[in-house]
Amino acid sequence: MNNSLILTSLVFILPLIASCVAVTDNNSNSNSGGACGQSHCSCAPGIPGIPGSPGPAGPAGVAGSPGPRGPAGDKGDAGTQGAPGSAGREGPQGIKGDVGDKGSQGAPGPQGLPGTLGSNWKQCVFKDLNDDRDTGLVKECVFNKLSANTGIRVYWNGALRIYNCNACCRRWYFTFNGAECSAPAAIDGIVYMIHGDGAAGKDSSGKENQTKSLDRACCHNSCSCAPGIPGIPGSPGPAGPAGVAGPTGLRGTAGDKGDAGTPGVSGSSGREGPQGIKGDVGDKGSQGAPGPQGLPGSLGSNWKQNVFSTKYLMKLALRAFWNGVLRIYNCHACCRRWYFTFNGAECSAPAAIDGVVYMIHGDGSKKDLHRVRQIEGVCKKVPRGIVRVGFWVGNCRSYGNADANTGWNPVSRIYVEELPPSQD
Repeated sequence: MNNSLILTSLVFILPLIASCVAVTDNNSNSNSGGACGQSHCSCAPGIPGIPGSPGPAGPAGVAGSPGPRGPAGDKGDAGTQGAPGSAGREGPQGIKGDVGDKGSQGAPGPQGLPGTLGSNWKQCVFKDLNDDRDTGLVKECVFNKLSANTGIRVYWNGALRIYNCNACCRRWYFTFNGAECSAPAAIDGIVYMIHGDGAAGKDSSGKENQTKSLDRACCHNSCSCAPGIPGIPGSPGPAGPAGVAGPTGLRGTAGDKGDAGTPGVSGSSGREGPQGIKGDVGDKGSQGAPGPQGLPGSLGSNWKQNVFSTKYLMKLALRAFWNGVLRIYNCHACCRRWYFTFNGAECSAPAAIDGVVYMIHGDGSKKDLHRVRQIEGVCKKVPRGIVRVGFWVGNCRSYGNADANTGWNPVSRIYVEELPPSQD
């Protein structure tokens, strides 16, 4: 207790003590002069006690009621940069693209794979051949064979005859470098005749043609003391601790929209869309540099069986042949000639393609021989385009007219084929 408080208390107490003494003396004097002889002392009330010490702090206040609704919040800060987006969905099919620019000249391509052997042929023509030998080499045709894995097809087209003999026969055959073919067999043909001797002898002709081809936690403090003389009310104690927080007030109104955050990092590219439709054809590129020469390729075939044909290239030749019956009748020492024409003219490069039938002692209807014959050859320098291939019959050189017949009973054929250039 401080000194000012003590002095204040003495100021009030000392006058009260003096008053109490005076009253006592007065009463004493009265009683002695009185008849009662009794003494009575009445004391005034004591002075108020010294104010007690301030009481302890009151208990914690009751929790406050919910606060009023708060004002609208301030405008929010700008958002943080967004995370990269996920890969986009597959895009739709693109529209048809524009015509592309003209491409630049490409580099020469690599050398191609070896092709199959192209056509390799040669025609040996003998004009005015009239060889009367009965045995030996008649003619020879020199040919350059390019591969060891191929075969050779050879044929003879021309007149063959035996004369003035009975039950007789001659054999014609091919040789290769002086030896007959043995893989698989010889290439030959014969002419046989009976009753051809003497004046009534026959003059027979025939021929044979064979073809061979080999080939990827809360805590409260309290103090308890014995109660003193009640003093004057102490001064107000200090404020108690804060009460328990009231329930959350109502949500304030929404603040203003914050500024837009900075753009997020671009997402990864979506999957490639499906291929667009095919664009228009670009302009033709310039011609590339010539590539290395390839190995011989196979020949494309252009052929027709009839009397009309289309020739595509100037440097190619036409092969033509007739297969069917040819006959002369009722004459002696007579002859007829069959031949090919190309657009109305006989072949002259290298020579005509023809054949003859000759007969003796056939007058008086003694002979009526219908035989299948083949006349064949290759003609060069025929103009490109539509070619009218004709098969004609006429006189043999130095012989007159005779009764001829072409075709008769079986099917007859004219075959025309375009060939690449031959060997030199």
